[in-house]
Amino acid sequence: MNSNNFIGPFKNVAPLYIEYKKSLGFEAKSEYNELKKLDRYFYNKGINEVKLTKDMAEEYGILRENESPKTQAKRLSILKQFAVYLQKIGYSDVYVHHIKPNKIDSKFKPYIYSEKDLNMIFEYLDKHQYDTNSIFNRVLPILIRILYGTGLRKGEVINLKNEDVDLNKNIITIYNGKENVTRIVPISESLSESIKIYKSKFLCNNQYFLCDSKGNKINYHITEYFQKILKKINILRPDGTPPRFHDFRFTFAVNALEKMDNSGQDLYTTLPILSKYLGHKNIEATEYYLLLAKDYFVNITDKEEKYYNDFKFIKDDENE
Repeated sequence: MNSNNFIGPFKNVAPLYIEYKKSLGFEAKSEYNELKKLDRYFYNKGINEVKLTKDMAEEYGILRENESPKTQAKRLSILKQFAVYLQKIGYSDVYVHHIKPNKIDSKFKPYIYSEKDLNMIFEYLDKHQYDTNSIFNRVLPILIRILYGTGLRKGEVINLKNEDVDLNKNIITIYNGKENVTRIVPISESLSESIKIYKSKFLCNNQYFLCDSKGNKINYHITEYFQKILKKINILRPDGTPPRFHDFRFTFAVNALEKMDNSGQDLYTTLPILSKYLGHKNIEATEYYLLLAKDYFVNITDKEEKYYNDFKFIKDDENE
């Protein structure tokens, strides 16, 4: 990434924004490429000062010929985040847009587990944890507690090795997760205690944290087993199908966003933190959760309503 490629009104501030994004752990390649286009676009318009008016944002953000709505949405996301950054560092003639991307159709509908759902799930799992008819009875209680308490992907937990779970520091290290992203995920004291109990009773002598009776990694049939349990205790989607493991990840994200809102934090500046925690390679995927939060937050402020309305379905890794 060469800062000399910026020749227009943002030639001095765009490289600063790129470094800021990299300091948060993002590769910032998409931001670099998009800001280079933005800078050159307004350079050719004869603009030579740092500003981003409403007219400029709306002109640049319009859906282009042969452009998909998803590409437009990503472009608008970068434009919004850059504008927020410019405001934060003191530029006053900057407009944070509320442009709605053209609708992106998606059949994907997440399920957010309620507190009642969780109580029913843990009550059933804990009651049957010591049954010997299935190895899944042993691992499901701790697997779901980790999914719900950390927002990790199911595959990331299944691939954990014993040395990846550090209960002295209360951290889990994910090596080469989705898109080869490695990250450290802190865990709560209560989750740490649950893991200690699990390990004291069911410690695998082999390398995997969750393993079968032979020490092998748990296989993916655990999904079918869990969904049978959900049917048995009547936790179902409106269409009658059981939720997925991956819906614990969405539940975690929605709960985290709600906590940020309740504590008065600015979603524009705290969203990158959640993005890194979830292991997203860029912030656009995390903004998808804001759309979900619109439906599941109990109290939505006007400011958040504007933010949610800006984004359509920019999918995360909905396939487990």
